[in-house]
Amino acid sequence: MDSPPDQQLWDALVAAEQELARCRTDFYQHAQDSPGTLRAALAAGTSWNQATALHYLSVLSQDGPELLPQLVEIATSHRWALDARQAIDRIPRDRLWPVLELVISTRLENTDADEYRCFAELLVHIRAWPLLEQLANRARAIDDPDVREVAEEFTDSYAPMWAPHSPTSMRQLPAAGVVTAERLRAWGRDLFDGQQEPVAWAGGALAAAVKTLGRTPEIDEALNLAHAPDQWKHGRRVFDLIRRRSLVQDNPLSHEQTHLFALAELVAKLAHNTSGQQPPFDHDSGWRVGPTAYRLATATGDSILRKRLTTALGSWPETA
Repeated sequence: MDSPPDQQLWDALVAAEQELARCRTDFYQHAQDSPGTLRAALAAGTSWNQATALHYLSVLSQDGPELLPQLVEIATSHRWALDARQAIDRIPRDRLWPVLELVISTRLENTDADEYRCFAELLVHIRAWPLLEQLANRARAIDDPDVREVAEEFTDSYAPMWAPHSPTSMRQLPAAGVVTAERLRAWGRDLFDGQQEPVAWAGGALAAAVKTLGRTPEIDEALNLAHAPDQWKHGRRVFDLIRRRSLVQDNPLSHEQTHLFALAELVAKLAHNTSGQQPPFDHDSGWRVGPTAYRLATATGDSILRKRLTTALGSWPETA
């Protein structure tokens, strides 16, 4: 049976877009409780409900301010982060910034480096430079090197946008013999950009790490994924599996395992992105493989592990 000609396929797509626009307008004009319906759709947990609600909020709805806490929650996930940011970006600044500042400030009372990064990326997306400055200052005061790294990274990249005349004395100078966050990130970026087979390379770093720290079913999933290109399309499933284990409260990971699982998550992210699946994970996921491995070796203080990781990665960062 012959396939339909290209023009017929295109005409069908145009007709579908027209029908979608009609349905959106109909909902916008006639829904009795659009915020309630959208709130339920965002909380439904099903892909089509959440995707439809986010796309609607990003192009037509005026209900964003009422749904902001939910949108911020979704913006810290990895599956719908970009869609949620776009929906948030549509809210008028005078209505968005005061509420967003309160929502983020409340969330930061009990969060980790990954969420700090997600909040920072959200604030960059919506160009909320004063709020980003506040976030960076707060992160810099946290007694967690990963959180402080987020502060340094976003300060290095965006400080000119929020405080072009800020005195340099506000920045802490690195101690001698320490790899600065800026140098670590630059090293990670250059290291990744030189890889011809990035997924297998990241998997090799993970394989080197487990020789010291041991394996788990979740880590095995990431290792198997790294060396099976036909399975890379399942990267998000593997990422979700690893992340769920990381968040288990009654059997928490050790400090060293936290870094190991972070490395495994990056393997899954790279597999997903390389396979072309949508939506993609963070564009800089590959840049973070080297720095994550470095933090893992630092956390363990194991010289043998460091040698293994250096061999697997291909280099090691120089100290200041």
